[in-house]
Amino acid sequence: MLGAVAESVTGETFQSLSKDFFGRYKLKGFELDDALAILPKRVRGYHVDKNGHVSNARAYDASNKYPAGGFTSSAEDYLRFVISVGSGQVLRPEILQQVWTDQLTLNTPSR
Repeated sequence: MLGAVAESVTGETFQSLSKDFFGRYKLKGFELDDALAILPKRVRGYHVDKNGHVSNARAYDASNKYPAGGFTSSAEDYLRFVISVGSGQVLRPEILQQVWTDQLTLNTPSR
């Protein structure tokens, strides 16, 4: 839903917003997933049935899930992204602190 809100507020597509975000922070190697694109070394999922037989999982189109993580990246580029976020290079320190703070919910037991 946040992706739709961002599109509505900015008038930009999520594809454009994500390209701008990764470019602004010089984060390379991230692309919106295209199930039909040929990507070298793309990892494919597996399915294990109830008898333990392993087969290739069906391909699926993740474009409806872009804001929730519909990106492709190498493990190395993903690690660079995680380090950039965790070290305060992407989010301001006060925002990062909020991200790591436990949130109280209606189901949170009393402390």
